[in-house]
Amino acid sequence: MSNYYPQTSYERETILNIASVILYCKNIGTVDQRIAYEEVYLKERYGDNPLADNVPEYFKRMYNTANHNDALDLDVWASNALLYVGTNPTALKQELRKVSHKATKKLRKFIKEKFNIELSPSYNIAPSQDVLVIKPDPIFMKWSYSPKWKDDMNLINCRHETLLEKPSFKGSLRCVFLANGWYEWQRQNNSKTPFFHYIENELLYFAGIYNLNSGCAVVTCQSSETVSHVHHRQPLLLDESQTTEWIEGKHEIKRKKDDQVQVYEVSKNVNSPRNNSPELLEKS
Repeated sequence: MSNYYPQTSYERETILNIASVILYCKNIGTVDQRIAYEEVYLKERYGDNPLADNVPEYFKRMYNTANHNDALDLDVWASNALLYVGTNPTALKQELRKVSHKATKKLRKFIKEKFNIELSPSYNIAPSQDVLVIKPDPIFMKWSYSPKWKDDMNLINCRHETLLEKPSFKGSLRCVFLANGWYEWQRQNNSKTPFFHYIENELLYFAGIYNLNSGCAVVTCQSSETVSHVHHRQPLLLDESQTTEWIEGKHEIKRKKDDQVQVYEVSKNVNSPRNNSPELLEKS
């Protein structure tokens, strides 16, 4: 089977679409919600027989025998399908990128288990809103930093390179932001295009600062080559093992996570903080 290639473009498109939607659905709500989403999508696109007559019997059997109550079984089927239709590694990565951003459920579960905090999902956190940080105990804090001597500066980030020099940050304390990704905007002529940045299946830790009188700010650094085409700055990403060091005051941090970051374009609906739904994370 490893040498099999689809005979028609329709055959290939059908397999890729079905495999992709299965993987796309794997992090959506409950098993019942996932099944319902799959069925609606497939019936709408392909009718009662989503695999159609000219798709190889092998894939029909794989799909029909896959247990819809066993997410792993379906994921194996979908991953194999993408591979068997002759998708090259780059194209496969692009297909999987479409589905990898649905990590919100996993993030909430992780935070519940690690910190015993019930976290409501938010897909478009804006400055001045409360965010979850650890310092080292978890706490919700306003994303807006002002120095003790000027309480209306309302900074949302600070440069790692000048953190120890700027008067605004003198006396600031350390914290770590928790997230499963971030948005950044690419400027082209007079337009700004939003992109979502993430590491597949991982919780992200952003270096941060705070003071007790105001709130917190994200510490930024020069963007890595992976994402510099979008913007020249990015959050200073910490490995989990580095979070304690940062909170305790270590300044020089080895950047271990940068080359794992993936990025894709999203809808300009993220430009408004009034929009806050899972659809914001869909690839544009």
